[in-house]
Amino acid sequence: MPSVLTDIPSNGAARYPAARTALAYYPDETSEPVLTTWTEFNDASRAMANALCDAGLQPGDRLAMLTANSVAMLVADFGAYANGIVTTSIYATSS
Repeated sequence: MPSVLTDIPSNGAARYPAARTALAYYPDETSEPVLTTWTEFNDASRAMANALCDAGLQPGDRLAMLTANSVAMLVADFGAYANGIVTTSIYATSS
């Protein structure tokens, strides 16, 4: 069990190093799911954390994201969490 929220991707990748699915995203009602393994989720989250750091964001900074529910949103969230960045999602369907 993860000790903190930010441990979820790395713990999942360590526990399930093979191609075990972490996330299944259905782009629409007729599509096949887009599957993401724990290793892919962890690697993408770490890459996002590095990109946010390279962009100059620091712990305590706030990040607003205009997004739809997707794997990319979770990657961005977990990348931000890893750096202590506070996220707010603004959903494209919000009015």
